[in-house]
Amino acid sequence: GKIILAQQRFFAGCSKRHITARVVEQAGKPYPSQWGSLVDVVVATEPIGAGQKIAETAIQMRSVPSAFAPPRSARSLLDVNGRVASVAIPTGMPINLANAIPASTSAVVASIGRGRRGIGLQADAVPPGLQAGDTVDVLVASDGDGSTVAVFRNAQVVLIDTTGVLVAVPTDDAQRLAAARILGRASLVIVGG
Repeated sequence: GKIILAQQRFFAGCSKRHITARVVEQAGKPYPSQWGSLVDVVVATEPIGAGQKIAETAIQMRSVPSAFAPPRSARSLLDVNGRVASVAIPTGMPINLANAIPASTSAVVASIGRGRRGIGLQADAVPPGLQAGDTVDVLVASDGDGSTVAVFRNAQVVLIDTTGVLVAVPTDDAQRLAAARILGRASLVIVGG
């Protein structure tokens, strides 16, 4: 009874963020070895968008438990300073070298990312209000009878202009999508978040 009442009084005076930080802080104390030893990695100090150059002011070195460090973590500021993020990197996230490509790479190529290919689709396939970064499904319907020829899920919109849209799909899907477009017309279906 007394402990529960004391906890209720304590939590009533705390913000949700404070409670979360306190729980996380306490959770690591009894079992420090489960998170591994501390390693120094480069982390984002502010959000870095896909295709954005990684500025020196947006990164810093930080010690994190090895369980939270990506396999190819940047271990030096020089490893990533001036490179381009191929995916969005949120504040506090360790930077994976697989997602930091040379600055000589264009922003469009950086936004497509590794292991994916960009496919251009005609302007009539673009739903109104669609923006770069949105996730879409690409449906290809037969020119003959309108039946669905193929569906490609979770493509990412990379670029939109007056001629059409560029979507990024996994490498394996790129060949199939290019072949399916010969048989029919592609349409984009917006995926809800």
